[in-house]
Amino acid sequence: MKMIKVMSKKLVRKALEMIRALAEDEEEEDDDEYDGEEGGEEGKDKKKGDDDKEKDEEAVDEKEEEREN
Repeated sequence: MKMIKVMSKKLVRKALEMIRALAEDEEEEDDDEYDGEEGGEEGKDKKKGDDDKEKDEEAVDEKEEEREN
């Protein structure tokens, strides 16, 4: 009987340890998602790059229209 109690305690401890580890991983993922939504410096740089591409495409379109005329 005593051995069963010891085994069950160890199993409970392992289960709690695993649950804590999962909770920590989930918190880290949530933090990463929040940072992405926040649009930190990386997000701003990416948006600037997209805006530059759009402007370049518009300039190319304008030049092509001028050549056609």
